Amino acid sequence: MGWGTRKDEDQGQEPKVDVMFLAVMVSLQVYFVWELLAAFALFAAGFAAIAFVIGSLYMLHSGWALAVERIADSQHPVMLATRQGINTIEDMARRPFGVRVLRRPAKFLTTFWPWPGAHAELVNPASFRVTQPPRQ
Repeated sequence: MGWGTRKDEDQGQEPKVDVMFLAVMVSLQVYFVWELLAAFALFAAGFAAIAFVIGSLYMLHSGWALAVERIADSQHPVMLATRQGINTIEDMARRPFGVRVLRRPAKFLTTFWPWPGAHAELVNPASFRVTQPPRQ
């Protein structure tokens, strides 16, 4: 017997082992291919979910910016009053802080404090004392 020759009793055993080894190798390769495909599908689904969230946030921001722009440009009375109030607050914010000296009594001070001298601390900022109303 030389190389590559088989006995009659071994001929039935060796091809089964070879076929089983090939079947195991093919099934392992198929398993790894399916596992790679599953991982790719999960990655694609995760990427699609993140892209959907980012796209939704972008669309919400764009819609909000458009709505604010249209409302700010409208001539509705409520918007006009709001714009005037915002401008007033901006003007007040630009003024320096400090004690304001009133040269003459304001009308609202004489309306709410009818006794004489009730607004004296505003006329003379050096005296920061509270004046008491005169007893009657």
